[in-house]
Amino acid sequence: MKAQATFSIDVIVPVFNGAEIIVETLERLLALLGPASTDVGVIVCNDGSEDDTTARIAHIGDRRIRCVDLAQNRGRASACNAAAAASRASYLLLIDADCRPQADNYFDVWREQARHGIDVAYGPILADTQNSPFWCRYLEHVSTRRDVAARAGRHLSAMTTGNALIRREVFARLGGFDEQYRRYGFEDRDLIARLLEQGLSPVYDVRASVLHSAGNTVAGYCRKMLEAARDSAPLFFARHPQAYREMSYARVDVDQYPAFVRAVLRPLAGVVAAATRRLAALLVDRRWVPWPVQANVVRSAAALSYLAGSAERPRR
Repeated sequence: MKAQATFSIDVIVPVFNGAEIIVETLERLLALLGPASTDVGVIVCNDGSEDDTTARIAHIGDRRIRCVDLAQNRGRASACNAAAAASRASYLLLIDADCRPQADNYFDVWREQARHGIDVAYGPILADTQNSPFWCRYLEHVSTRRDVAARAGRHLSAMTTGNALIRREVFARLGGFDEQYRRYGFEDRDLIARLLEQGLSPVYDVRASVLHSAGNTVAGYCRKMLEAARDSAPLFFARHPQAYREMSYARVDVDQYPAFVRAVLRPLAGVVAAATRRLAALLVDRRWVPWPVQANVVRSAAALSYLAGSAERPRR
């Protein structure tokens, strides 16, 4: 790996209908950069938002922020690519609109990695205390699992591009995100799988963490799982079948079972998933319900929603 003498970084922030979160994220980024920073810029891609996201960004009025506006919502993959296409920096720092850097030296960590000439690196995504008590604890559990996987070098399970640094030349060589991923899920996994297939080894840096204000609800969380299974997972499976089979998603995918099991699961999956979602919604954030019970019911609702989404696919 050849070290670079000079470098620059553009922060890539995709956003869709994010008026309630984008200002806080951008203000945090700018505060950490300080007025004298010249090596880091921010490029926001407004992915066809229908709220006042555009006005909120414009109101900040900072020259370090550039905004790319898409006329129609095209999905996170396209939004990230559009922002990356506007960059001429050495590195792209991908951050989701609902993620805020935690430590005051956040950019110093990424500058250090860039000076070392890394190809790709990522940091932890931690639960923000702005989440409700249940979701804060639930996301902490997810973060812990990812941390264990990252330290073990299982990057396909651990890494997301909600907090990741990638050399722009590498991103371009890979063709960026696959824009066929128009709905929720798997655009991250697809890019990471392609990185790994090229022999690139991501660096995991625990110092560069962000806080994730998910704003989750049981209904919203399960809807994402259903959509990911129905619309995005088939694309990922077609491109990376072995990687998909090794992921936990495959265990709740109708198409990964024998024909006779599929015949039983298809008509039942949606009914059982809906009932479990209703139960989970009743139990979440109830103080009298033990945390393990809440967590297990929500995990079950998410898994069954994924199963239901896979059952909604057109039959092959």
